[in-house]
Amino acid sequence: MQNNPASPGDTEGLTSEQLLLVTKLARPRVRADLVPRPRLVNQLQLGIQRTLMLIAAPAGFGKTTLLSLWLEHASFPSAWLSLEGDDDDLIRFWSYVFTALSRIYPGSEISALALLQASHLSPISPIETVLSVWINDLATLPHDVALVLDDYHLITMQSIHRSVTYLIEHLPHHLHLIIATRADPSLPLARLRMRGSLTEIRAADLRFTAEEIAAFLARIHGLSLEIKDIAALEARTEGWIAGLQLAALSMQGHKDIPGFLNAFTGSHRYIIDYLTEEVLARQPEPVQTFLLQTAILERLQGSLCEAVIGEYGGGTRGQAMLEQLEQANLFLVPLDDERRWYRYHQLFAEALRHRLQSKDSTLVLELHRRASSWYEQQGMTHEAVHHALVATDFAQAARLIEQAFNSLVRRGEIATLQRWADALPGELVRSNIELSILQGWLLFVSGKHDAAELYLQDIERTFGITPVSDEPREQETMPNGTSSQAEIKGRIAAIRASIAVTRGDLPRTIALSRLALEYLPKENISRAYAAWYLGRAYWLRGDVRAASIALAEASHVSWEVDHLYTVFMVTHDLAHVQKLQGHLHQADQTYRQALQQALERGGDLPAIGPAYVGRGNLEYEWNHLDAATSLLQEGIKLCERTGNRRAILQAYVTLAFIKQAQGDKVGASAIMQQMVQITEQQHPSQHRNAQVEAFWAWLSLMQGDESAVLRWLQRCGLSLDQEVSHLREREYLTLVRVLITQRRLNEAKQWLENLLQLAEAQGRTGSVIEILMLQAEALQAYGDMNQAIKSLSRAFSLAEPEGYTRLFVDEGAPIAHLLVQMRRHPPGGQPGSTHYRENLLALLGRAYDEDVSHSAVAVPGSGTYPLIEPLSERELEVLRLIVAGCSNREIADRLVIAVSTVKWYVNAIYGKLQVESRTKAIARARELNIV
Repeated sequence: MQNNPASPGDTEGLTSEQLLLVTKLARPRVRADLVPRPRLVNQLQLGIQRTLMLIAAPAGFGKTTLLSLWLEHASFPSAWLSLEGDDDDLIRFWSYVFTALSRIYPGSEISALALLQASHLSPISPIETVLSVWINDLATLPHDVALVLDDYHLITMQSIHRSVTYLIEHLPHHLHLIIATRADPSLPLARLRMRGSLTEIRAADLRFTAEEIAAFLARIHGLSLEIKDIAALEARTEGWIAGLQLAALSMQGHKDIPGFLNAFTGSHRYIIDYLTEEVLARQPEPVQTFLLQTAILERLQGSLCEAVIGEYGGGTRGQAMLEQLEQANLFLVPLDDERRWYRYHQLFAEALRHRLQSKDSTLVLELHRRASSWYEQQGMTHEAVHHALVATDFAQAARLIEQAFNSLVRRGEIATLQRWADALPGELVRSNIELSILQGWLLFVSGKHDAAELYLQDIERTFGITPVSDEPREQETMPNGTSSQAEIKGRIAAIRASIAVTRGDLPRTIALSRLALEYLPKENISRAYAAWYLGRAYWLRGDVRAASIALAEASHVSWEVDHLYTVFMVTHDLAHVQKLQGHLHQADQTYRQALQQALERGGDLPAIGPAYVGRGNLEYEWNHLDAATSLLQEGIKLCERTGNRRAILQAYVTLAFIKQAQGDKVGASAIMQQMVQITEQQHPSQHRNAQVEAFWAWLSLMQGDESAVLRWLQRCGLSLDQEVSHLREREYLTLVRVLITQRRLNEAKQWLENLLQLAEAQGRTGSVIEILMLQAEALQAYGDMNQAIKSLSRAFSLAEPEGYTRLFVDEGAPIAHLLVQMRRHPPGGQPGSTHYRENLLALLGRAYDEDVSHSAVAVPGSGTYPLIEPLSERELEVLRLIVAGCSNREIADRLVIAVSTVKWYVNAIYGKLQVESRTKAIARARELNIV
């Protein structure tokens, strides 16, 4: 680690590893002359194959040293994480874990970190989803890897314990988890024991035996004790390694070893106090000063130690002193290969801190203030805040927290922000506008929406801020010189917009988001969220044009504040709205620009997955099936890495329709089945389930699977009595297709009129095109060919500039029949559309020419279209029984099917024969020599 890794407070441009302390990811080095412990090494070797290895013992029993010694000579690599109190944050904890593994398996962290840092913003990214993505990326590990979580007892958050439990239950085959802790963690240890999946090494296993004590004293300290003295030392320390180390240091100055051993007895706490005093008393004054004053530090580095000691250090060079202490075996543990970063043994540090506190408590606060200043200069905000809080320098801590806010929000370390805010005095928070707004936002993200609203009202009263309205923006600054009145109002409005969108209050979301955008300056990160909320609220309300404008602004702002996850969520929403508007080329350009900007920034960006899916959908519509397939498959791979199941489902829908277009009905159905499994795993909302079922019903209709369509029809619950919502349009349009097939044309007509009116009012031209096309099909079935051609001609006039293709081709024979009629009777006032129609007709001809009978669609141009669509074998059976005079009940009995199914077939036959009654159906069938 460099002395100056970043400018003060500047962490925005650093990589994820640079934002973390690499010294915590380094396995502590061990001395070459350590006492070998083959019995424990053998126990570790045997136990590593189980799911979890737990090393649990009080401080000073050599847990870290044992693991370091073993892994240094292990045949497989290891990733190490030394945990600290500040890591008791779900996002920060897993950021460290993912980064630790990436040092062994480069790239494994990219997807998980991107999703993790956005997980507090998105309901699609709970920690289990993040871990599933990471675990999937680790599934291809080519060899065994050990992951060590040292000092796990410092973790208290139940959300972290639950997530570690999830990891244990889904651990990849080659990944071995090792936890070292002073206390048993809140993990399902009993269940793991019962399964034989847990290896445990406890204090009793770690204690030094008499033989190991003798070797330790001789090899490390050059002491040779008699057997009885070794036995006495073992009895006094109970094999406790930290006590042995301190005793050995003290004994080096004693000639009467038996007398010394009789001088200390009691618990570990008393022993450590007594022996620390013995060790300190034997050190020169400069060394004693250095030990006591640097004991406040979790990690030691030369210039840091000099900054902390300051005038008390007497000019002592920090690095030289650290090397001297290591050579003297004074409980110093190196943390890197270069011997630049160290730490004291924990118990030794605790004893030194206790002694320093008793000597000069005022000095302790000053030392922490100096440490905070040094860390701030290095851009290491977490450590700077920690020391400022310990020093009770709350003004310094508050300033650092304000500076770090955006960076921590971007990384998702909300729990850390909450812990820091809670550590500040309440009166300081309430007197500081920046901290007060931070506290209001933290209440919102923690789900305390009512409390957040009350807190915001209190802010307005305390600082004399009038609630946002349409009055001109104020430009004067606040009394404390922080943000302007306008910016403060904008931030408060953004928080209230967040609350409103969470509650589904769309009018309030729109109003507050617009005010937030008006008041907030361009560089404020809250603008991205306010613009996104505004766009989504407009879309949910059905105001497509306003949604497009707001989402375009949200995309621009998200790029400005460099929040890539938000960028691509907004990009996907924006392009989706553009497609609804019928602007396919504009949507394609939106996707392409976002992808280009992402690639220019370099690196592996799994968040771009939805852009690939969106482009794949467009290529499918343009009938570029191979290109669409490649884009969709790439999109699925990327979205699986971020857990974006919404985009994955969209990709699978299109892949199923591609299979159908290629004549692979079995493959299409298999993909739809896969979609259902995904939705079941996700526990989706009612709306999401209905969407998937509607797509499957549509595909079943294309495949002639009447029974599947009937099952969907019975459970879809759609009725003309209900208010029409654009959010359920896919269900409605599937229903219309079914109604046309069943010859329930009046119902279909009413649905289409309602849908067309809504789509035109909302500016959803893409929907208008599809509705007009279905309207043409219904009119054709009704026998009104002129009006049918007019509707389809209007649809073509809107569709041709954007290149719509599959929308029409997937409809099959009804559109083919209409196109032939349009050729015979071309609509007036449509110059330049002939080529477009002929291209569609050619595609339809190729689709139907190869495997249909004489009664089906023939080669375009022949003019022989006696039936809109051929009768299936089952429909022919039903038709023959109709000709024979059988009633619906009699047909049902003979074919062993339900009467409702018979009615389905009868309506389908009527539609294909273009008749309205049994008598006309029989006459038409005989005319065509079908029966």
